[in-house]
Formats: sequence, structure tokens, C-alpha cells
Amino acid sequence: MNGLAAALGPCALVCAAAGAACVPAPALPYELPAGPAGLAVWRQARSELEALRRRARPATGYKMEVVVDFEHRPSGTHQRARGAVAVGSDALRMILLGPGGTTALDVWMCRDAFRMSVPAADLEVRGTLHDEPERLRALPVGFLGYWFLRPYAGSLLAFVPDGALRRFVLRDGDAVVDVRLEPGPAGAPERVTLRRRAPSGEELFTSDGASCGAVRYREEDVGLELAVECLGLDRDAELPEAAFADPDDPERACAAEMEP
Repeated sequence: MNGLAAALGPCALVCAAAGAACVPAPALPYELPAGPAGLAVWRQARSELEALRRRARPATGYKMEVVVDFEHRPSGTHQRARGAVAVGSDALRMILLGPGGTTALDVWMCRDAFRMSVPAADLEVRGTLHDEPERLRALPVGFLGYWFLRPYAGSLLAFVPDGALRRFVLRDGDAVVDVRLEPGPAGAPERVTLRRRAPSGEELFTSDGASCGAVRYREEDVGLELAVECLGLDRDAELPEAAFADPDDPERACAAEMEP
């Protein structure tokens, strides 16, 4: 099996099943060695991917204090906000405050369900990550769910080792995720570049690799850009169940959100 075959073979099957919703995986200019040597490289790639997932997704919940600069280029909107992100086993809550302490952004996620509110724009959207792609366009909920709740999720389609640079191509439902890892300066964490292509749009994410560092996010189609700086990370935070309750029904915890 070579890199190109690994990328296109499974994708062709998914395309056949998904029709126009399929996002083809990129071709890779690399071929795995034939025979046992190639199999050993593939097994090593899967092992590295599992290690990435374990590092990115702690076994317990955590809380992160952040400062966010977000810009919407087509409208000329630019705003700076500060707040916190709380992450549980299957839930996320992000609240950012703008000038004067007003809520700039409020995002709640419970597995595939979400609620996103931007009061200044009189915007409130509820739905699931399985909604029609056009409804999810320009909403970063798909990426937030992927990065915080299911980092590096997906089946491995292709792997390219290139010296210290490594590249993984993953199939996550109807999205293709292209992950590049490259070494930072001496003693620094690996830098991460992640491009997620889905029917709802294309997103680019870059990180300096630190657990509490700087990241950038860009939604290619709508000109939305976020620059996020982590101010503090608490991996031992006590996060009560109420922290992830449905904002519109505080008595309903995330654990019950998807039940009939």
C-alpha cells in the first residue's frame, strides 16, 4: 500500500456512499516501502496517531483562560474578548466577554448538539453537527467539537514521514483532516498545522504546540479569523455537571441531552 493508494482508496468508497457531499483526500507524493517494511511504517504511523490523541485529550476535564482576537474580513468586524473554555468528557462551554463585560460569544456543545450565541449580532443558533452543510457554514462549531472533544479523530488514510516533518491524512465522517507536525525551535513543542475540509467549508488551524500557548483559526470561505492566546490552564479544575448543562434548560445536564 502506498500513500496515494491509502488516501484515494478509502476515499473512493466514502465518495460512492456519500455522493456530492464527499470531500476527496489530497494526493500525497510519497510511497510506502513494499512488503513488511511498509507495514512497519504504517503501524508506526498508527501508534504515533494514538499518542497524539492521548496527549491532546486528557482523561479528565480541564479549564482554560483565553484572550481571543476575532476578525470577519468581509464586514470589517474586529473584536477582542477574554473568557474561559471548560472541557468535559463529552461537553464544551466557551464564554467570551467583550468591552464592558458584555457577552461577545457563548458556545455550548454536548457531543453533536450545540448552541452558539453572539448577542451583539443578535445571533443564536441551535442544532447538531449533522445539520445541512449550508446551515453550519461560518459557524466554527464543527471545528471546536473536533479539536476539544475529539482531537485527531478519524481513520488514517495516509501517512508521510519526511525527516522530522510528519503528515497524517484522516477521514472523519464526511470531512478530511490533513495534519502536519513539524519540530519547533530547540526544546520547543512540535508545531501543528491542521486543515479540515468538510462540505460546510474549509478550516485552517495552527498551533505552537504548547498545552497553553497560541493558536490561530481561519475559516477559508467566509473570511473568519481567530487568534487565541492561552493565559492559564487548569487540568485539575473541578467542573460540576451544571457547568455543561443546556443553557436554555439549566436543569438538563449534558449526560441527558441526547436521551429521548
